[in-house]
Amino acid sequence: MVDPVILSLGGTDGEVRLSPPLFLNNRTNTSPADLSQFTPQGNGVYGLQGGLVDPFHMGEIMEAAGGVVFFGPPKHREDFMGMLRVLGIANTNLDVGDAHNCHYWAFVKDSEQPGEDGYLRQMRVVHRFGLRFLFGAIGDVGYDEFPDQPISLPDFLWAFIQDQVKLYGTGFTNQELAGTFGGDGDFAREALSFGLMIENSYHKVYRIWSRAWLVTK
Repeated sequence: MVDPVILSLGGTDGEVRLSPPLFLNNRTNTSPADLSQFTPQGNGVYGLQGGLVDPFHMGEIMEAAGGVVFFGPPKHREDFMGMLRVLGIANTNLDVGDAHNCHYWAFVKDSEQPGEDGYLRQMRVVHRFGLRFLFGAIGDVGYDEFPDQPISLPDFLWAFIQDQVKLYGTGFTNQELAGTFGGDGDFAREALSFGLMIENSYHKVYRIWSRAWLVTK
């Protein structure tokens, strides 16, 4: 066996061993050492799916955080809020221009064909800053006199999740979801999950949607 390369992280926690040269024979047609390729998705029950995007070119040039994240129903509110803080959506700063306050509008749409559309219910939330300076939906007076919503923007995103969990549950036995995303009701059954997108970091435009993933035997 070839001795692995050692990577020192410069701390006091020890050293991490990098992989030695690999000679593989597997069904992915990729090597974990070949960083020019991305590992296909899936658990293999219905085959493996190739990646659809190049994540290296998805990041916003003018912002540190952005993009899309997919996740299952969070068990704890603080877990979700922690993700929002990392993404820059939730903040402890309560300045008037911050996304943490209660100045926003929401727009909701339900899908009649979830499997084709890729969502069950989607919602765009736009802070008053985006309404004024990106969309031009309100003027200076409307901006200054914008009424407060009863809960903050991050709490509203959490409320969306809670509402969908009440409707569909967190397991894979809900008949409302059965077959909506191609499940066969036996080897593959739908379970609730979510997507979250930062549409515009600077103007504070966010989109969240409920979807389903296939739980396989």
